[in-house]
Amino acid sequence: MLGIFLAPIVSGTVVLYLLCGTVICFCLWQKRVILIAALCIVLFISGAERFNFSGGNELEEFYGQKIDVTGTIVADPDIRPDKIQITLGDLEISDQKHGGKLLVQVPRYPEYEYGARIKVSGKILEPRESEDFSYKKYLERFGISAVIFNPKIIYSQGFYGNRISSVLYRIKNNFIAAVSRKIPEPENSLLVGILLGQKRGIPQTIIDQFIVTGTSHIIALSGFNITIIINNIARALNRFGRRASFIISMVLIILFVIMTGASASVVRAAVMGIMAQFATNIGRIYSASNAIALTAVVMLVQNPKLLQFDVGFQLSFLAVLGLVYLTPFLESKFPNTPKPIKEYLFPTLAAQAATAPFIFIFYYQISLISPLINLLVLPLVPVAMTVGFFTGLLELVVPPLATVLGFMTWLILHLILLIIELGSRIPFAAIHS
Repeated sequence: MLGIFLAPIVSGTVVLYLLCGTVICFCLWQKRVILIAALCIVLFISGAERFNFSGGNELEEFYGQKIDVTGTIVADPDIRPDKIQITLGDLEISDQKHGGKLLVQVPRYPEYEYGARIKVSGKILEPRESEDFSYKKYLERFGISAVIFNPKIIYSQGFYGNRISSVLYRIKNNFIAAVSRKIPEPENSLLVGILLGQKRGIPQTIIDQFIVTGTSHIIALSGFNITIIINNIARALNRFGRRASFIISMVLIILFVIMTGASASVVRAAVMGIMAQFATNIGRIYSASNAIALTAVVMLVQNPKLLQFDVGFQLSFLAVLGLVYLTPFLESKFPNTPKPIKEYLFPTLAAQAATAPFIFIFYYQISLISPLINLLVLPLVPVAMTVGFFTGLLELVVPPLATVLGFMTWLILHLILLIIELGSRIPFAAIHS
């Protein structure tokens, strides 16, 4: 991880010297300390080189040019109220294949599906940069290096995607449509956010209220949400026996991660959840510290740009570090506190303490009302997720039975929104820089 972090400032010459020094250490000394030091150097070099070879900007030469591009839709289209954002991969320009990905913004209709091969004509632009936000780095974590706004769609044909991903995306979209038939806005968008991490329909005013009250993690499909899902899956499958329920639940968790787009916080929570289930299944002690380190390394080997360019990755690991190390400290200092405070207030304080400096640096504000609002809201989230899930499921299978559950879900979600709205109105609810 240190090698990945320092890769942008480590030159090839330095890496060469380190490599030579490592070889000398292995050849001349047999002492354990020297060997461990040499191994650390090898891992440092490996991290730096993994970052340096993680892919460059292969579309930079086309910036400012109006050209025809053919590509495959490699992710579920991001549908917004007034537009659709499509990620194209397997690019072909002037009959030549190119690496990297291209973000294409098109009108709301017609809609396009994952796996379709389309040809667009438009001006390729470099993602914008500003003092407050780098859209270029934000997209770079996904391997996207250029954008096209409102191009001309020449044609759309065939299917070139992964069949499993296609089925999962269709299930997700059908579920979202089913929920929307029973629950009105904005409660509908809130449910989709806490269940699937989709925030596209939530009004900006409500998103601002979540930020002020420090409850944005609820609609970001954070580790809290994923833990609820993992625990519910494990309980539902207990009747099939420990080994069978473990295998089935792991498969379901992996499919769920794919379906929701595999954001950093979801992957982190899923990997740690899988390791915890695995440890329980084989009768071993689960070490949260080792799980955090291993999860981070696994994710960074797959995509080293997460460490520097993905705020969700950084916040997710800071929050879980706070939960693992600060929550036990608070519980030891206040051993006789009521159970709700131990379950909701202490973890909230721990996660907020670990992430507060980072949030203040990047978002220029800290919520002072967060512990109180989280204490009121978090107990309602598992209930809303469970009832909301069965509302969508029944709407797909037996629609009349979903009406009562839909009303109950709306009532719980409305209460959550009301608490957050009232909390955001409290004077000095947040400190702004």
